[in-house]
Amino acid sequence: DFIGQRRGRPMPIHTIPVSQALFPGKYQWRLIVNTASGSLETPWREVVILPSPPLLTSPPNGSTYNLLNADPLELTWSPVAGAVSYLIEVDNNSSFSSPEISQSLEIEPPLSVPETSFNVTFPFAGKFYWRVAAVDYLGNTTYSAVRTITVKAP
Repeated sequence: DFIGQRRGRPMPIHTIPVSQALFPGKYQWRLIVNTASGSLETPWREVVILPSPPLLTSPPNGSTYNLLNADPLELTWSPVAGAVSYLIEVDNNSSFSSPEISQSLEIEPPLSVPETSFNVTFPFAGKFYWRVAAVDYLGNTTYSAVRTITVKAP
């Protein structure tokens, strides 16, 4: 327990453990303190639990892809609990200021295993950066790490 101050007097601050991780979403909470002289209620407060970032699985970081390939390149990532969609971004700029590809992939309920791959056809040769964001029902996004792919011209 941490000791805080209230009106110049020490006051214990208690941490109440959560028995299990909360699912991504918006929650409200407040405290009700019962004492011998009555009860006090704090105002309601909100906390938003963001989805975990997707873990990119393939292709490996720094991969090379040849434009001569007839098939698009498959980007894959791990599923994220609480995600209702994924946003896939591919850009030739590491800041993703103007993505060459920006595609939303909706998760159609009641899929037990959501779609976690996207086939990409690169518009031209060069170095590309890609990432995936998990999007929850509130529209909150959590981005994966960024990976690079070098696309070679024929």
